[in-house]
Amino acid sequence: MADGFGMPNGICFSPDEKTVYITDTDRLHGDGTVFDHRVSSIYAFDVSTIHGQPFLTNRRLFAMADHGIPDGIKCDLNGNVYSGCGDGIHVWSPGGVLLGRILIDGGVANFCFGRNGEIFALNEHRLWRVQLGVGVKGALLGL
Repeated sequence: MADGFGMPNGICFSPDEKTVYITDTDRLHGDGTVFDHRVSSIYAFDVSTIHGQPFLTNRRLFAMADHGIPDGIKCDLNGNVYSGCGDGIHVWSPGGVLLGRILIDGGVANFCFGRNGEIFALNEHRLWRVQLGVGVKGALLGL
């Protein structure tokens, strides 16, 4: 459905499933090699239906990680996009504006939303519990 990635890694849909976000982690490889000239980005695509089949259209750069790579990725019910990065979890608005960072020592590889505004975040050394506002809910399960 889409190509042109160096190392596609994370994927998630917006709450209305009209946009898909894909992380490209080509800057940092599994063996620790860093390629500064390669991407560390999140791309957004529109999910379109053409002749009754789903297609990804309108590829665009959504955001860039300025610390590490954007790894695991999720949306909340408001359409905000969260991604695990080298210094924690970065949060962008649906329009790609960086809203903030949840700083976590050692960065975050992946995470999930829990109940009542919780996020459970993983890095190579620890599992972290982050408490956000109780109204924050992940889009995947509505938690």
